[in-house]
Amino acid sequence: MAKQVDTSRISEFCSLLFPVLNEMDLLPKRLGARPTKYEKYPRLLLGLIRRYNSVEAGFREWESKILRDARRKEEHFPDLVRVFEWMKENKDLFEDRKDTLQYLSQSLYGRLYNYLYPRRLLINEYIQTFKGRTEAAEEAFIDSHFDGAISQNINKLEEIYSTEEIKALKNEVKGYLKARSSYFKKALSGEVPEEEIETTIEEVE
Repeated sequence: MAKQVDTSRISEFCSLLFPVLNEMDLLPKRLGARPTKYEKYPRLLLGLIRRYNSVEAGFREWESKILRDARRKEEHFPDLVRVFEWMKENKDLFEDRKDTLQYLSQSLYGRLYNYLYPRRLLINEYIQTFKGRTEAAEEAFIDSHFDGAISQNINKLEEIYSTEEIKALKNEVKGYLKARSSYFKKALSGEVPEEEIETTIEEVE
């Protein structure tokens, strides 16, 4: 009998992996980015696991590659370790499971878009609201003006997400903006081209 794809554990894996990649600036900053920009680093991980049929061998090579490109790596390295530990504990999900790897590869773009959509929507609304005002990237300004600036898209998101999820999203996005004050000052002033509000990380060879 063919094994069924464990979509529940796959979703749990994505919920651990995607936030780490996002915080390390390894996911696009623009929703309109090409699908390959979304999928690049997760697909690389899956490909290496498939190559070696080993979570440990695949993850270690992948980790070495992404750490060369990642930002804020010291802060978020423990989160990366947690992903690795989960994958080792659930290696039966990946090893000798070409069906799982194939399914996950094919569903990556949708899963990543679903993850990034509310986050980028709120960031983009905030940037557009205060375009030309670089002080909007300062921590105190964000704390004072964020909620009012994103009200239009919050109304949209309230149709999809619960009150608790909205609250968590708002806190997460505020933290994301504060941690990248220099970058978003450039975005607010127009120094960063719109197509560049995405990623400046080079392709992995």
